[in-house]
Amino acid sequence: MRLPLQGVEISAGDWRARCDTEIVSAGGYVVAVTTVVPDRHLTLASSYLSTLAGPTAASHMRLRAGEVMFGQRVVALAGMTHARACLLDHAAELREVVGEVMDRDDVRVEVLDHALARAEKVWEPHAG
Repeated sequence: MRLPLQGVEISAGDWRARCDTEIVSAGGYVVAVTTVVPDRHLTLASSYLSTLAGPTAASHMRLRAGEVMFGQRVVALAGMTHARACLLDHAAELREVVGEVMDRDDVRVEVLDHALARAEKVWEPHAG
């Protein structure tokens, strides 16, 4: 299931950016979250592989102006549901990436409640 998510907002001081975020499930063990920030020519693609009963392998791919960077780590995701936890981890990584791109430490990524609620529906067959 692929779901677009409205309600992921990026800011730093007076700067605000539009972004497009989606969450995708690939079976019961894989979740992917992708965000595109058009005015920074930036894409962050995160994937999460988990048994849902233990640690999760998280991979992040940053794409920007012909540059590709990868990072991987094992995380213990906390949250009401696995999909929400993946979205929140993705948002934290997005904040880091945008902060590096802009050379600012005041970048905020806010995930609104309705985006978190919609992310939970990623395994529902008719949620799109």
